[in-house]
Amino acid sequence: MMSRKKAFVLYASSAAFVVALLAWWAFFFGRQGTLLANRMQQAGTPLTDEQIAALQAVAAESQKMFIAEGGTLCVLLLGGMWSILRTMTRELALERQQKNFLSAITHELRSPIASARLYVESVLLGRADGEKRDRYLQRVMLDLDRLRTRVDDLLETARVNSSKPSLDLEPADLSRIARDVVDRLSKEHAVRGAKIELEAASGVFVRTDTRALDTVISNLVSNAVKYGGKDPRVVVRTEHTHSKALLFVRDYGPGLSGADPKRIFEPFVRGDDDNVRAKGGVGLGLYLVRELVTAMGGRVRAKDGLEGGGTQIEIELALAESKA
Repeated sequence: MMSRKKAFVLYASSAAFVVALLAWWAFFFGRQGTLLANRMQQAGTPLTDEQIAALQAVAAESQKMFIAEGGTLCVLLLGGMWSILRTMTRELALERQQKNFLSAITHELRSPIASARLYVESVLLGRADGEKRDRYLQRVMLDLDRLRTRVDDLLETARVNSSKPSLDLEPADLSRIARDVVDRLSKEHAVRGAKIELEAASGVFVRTDTRALDTVISNLVSNAVKYGGKDPRVVVRTEHTHSKALLFVRDYGPGLSGADPKRIFEPFVRGDDDNVRAKGGVGLGLYLVRELVTAMGGRVRAKDGLEGGGTQIEIELALAESKA
């Protein structure tokens, strides 16, 4: 990182020197007519006003040509410096994202493994019987589900990055898929006191890949539960217009806290506030949502600053005819 900074400083210093040198040459050429006339007169060669004006005119033409050529060179130098600065900024940002990702994924994989191991050891050593034993095993299942989710996200991200997602698109009931996800995740997140509500319209059929759409809704709901604050409340709603199917997933937490609603769909991007840092995650969930929705021909966007607080993710998909 330091070597790149030193290289940029050296390049910027060289560009500044060249610009200053070109400016001096431009000034020097502009003064050539007057200087030459003065030297000729000092050498005993008197010049008329017309001759002095002619010398100055020739010097002015040379100055204009030099300014045009030198200006072009300056623009190229400044453009190159800006391009290098932008490239370096992106590289440094990517390095930070990769470091944050490695740190986060290490924690995300080790934490559920350590937790599950602790509960299993307690059961094997006879420290938990009856209801306590069942509760420990349920926590083990939650840890394993968390681990599976992280691995699935990594595999799905690798597949998306290696090639365009290959989806098997067919008509499917958006409301039914949303209901299945809500039923499943309500049980999974009940231990956190999460309340997941569904407001589903009937007859909302979309042309989609059922597995991919399940992944999309699952990631959105899990994300909303994670950042929904204490005893999170999440509302999943489906609607449709004459040509579009709409899916809304909203939480009532603290919101994005000033984060850019567009950048949260980029890979490895997470907020910088305490609410985000305190939660697990590697910044892949919303990226997968965007890529899969785009592959379905849809659009996704985030809305923040809503009345009542929280953040809402909105997805638009084209309507399809019912299978029936």
